[in-house]
Amino acid sequence: MPTAAQVRLRFPLLALALLSLLAAIWGGWLRIGWSWPAIQRTLPLAHGPLMISGFLGALVALERAVALRKAWMYLAPGACNINITEGKVKDPFVSGLESFT
Repeated sequence: MPTAAQVRLRFPLLALALLSLLAAIWGGWLRIGWSWPAIQRTLPLAHGPLMISGFLGALVALERAVALRKAWMYLAPGACNINITEGKVKDPFVSGLESFT
């Protein structure tokens, strides 16, 4: 049975993953030429990193954390979300390189 703290951790992490998905979709629309207002000028370049690291990485890690019911497993989706909010949209190439070091 999951603890109350584990249940409370799920929703903010899921909300940040969904926010990353929305930003990635917006960037994808800008990449294909739709005339939407650009939130940041590098958002179209951040489409891939936002989709893979931000949304899919956080979602799969959150799914595994919920399934295994271990509190320390919530560190992985949190790290994915911190990585995205830390700077993928600002400069996706530099931030992507920092992820590997």
